[in-house]
Amino acid sequence: MKRTAGILVFLLFSWYCLHAQLYYFDIGKKKDAFTVNFLSLMNDAPNKFVHYKGKMFPSLDTIHLGSHISQMKVTLPGALVARYVQDSTFYCEFLMGYYETLEDATEGMTEWTDKISKTLSRRVVVNKHDYGPDGSFLKENKICAAQHSGFFHPNISVQITRVLTNNMYRLAIQLYSGKPYYYYWIAKNEPIGGFNFVNYVGLAEQL
Repeated sequence: MKRTAGILVFLLFSWYCLHAQLYYFDIGKKKDAFTVNFLSLMNDAPNKFVHYKGKMFPSLDTIHLGSHISQMKVTLPGALVARYVQDSTFYCEFLMGYYETLEDATEGMTEWTDKISKTLSRRVVVNKHDYGPDGSFLKENKICAAQHSGFFHPNISVQITRVLTNNMYRLAIQLYSGKPYYYYWIAKNEPIGGFNFVNYVGLAEQL
């Protein structure tokens, strides 16, 4: 009897772990175009966005030099340009605008980060990075979806880069391919070596 109960507990625990790590976002009857397109792309990330990749551009891209750039069959409302980038990784990139000041670009970053959070039902973790004024890569919000008892490794980026040719600030959203690794939340009274220890400690700030 105890053995049977133990097996049932093990099976239930295994089902719970697999269900918690299910990388799928229900679109349901949502009518907002941004939400529908964004979640559709998220669901296709494990497939390298193969269902939304369009024709390859014949000419070189002015930003991603040396990368293979393709069109996107869907875009995000508000994006000026949508492209599928293939180099060492595969990701979708959406250019959300150019700004004359870093303050305006940062405000735009906050607005789009909040919109992505709302699209994912506010169940996200945001890791904010400020790389300083030097160089071309200035700020980035790494975002991941949180569900059940944990969260996925960040596969969304809202980032600000500086265009060195005209000193404008470029705001973009990137979605990375692959099924991200799943982390469990840290239990309050659990030792570091415990099952639920999250080894991505930097993800601490929730919207």
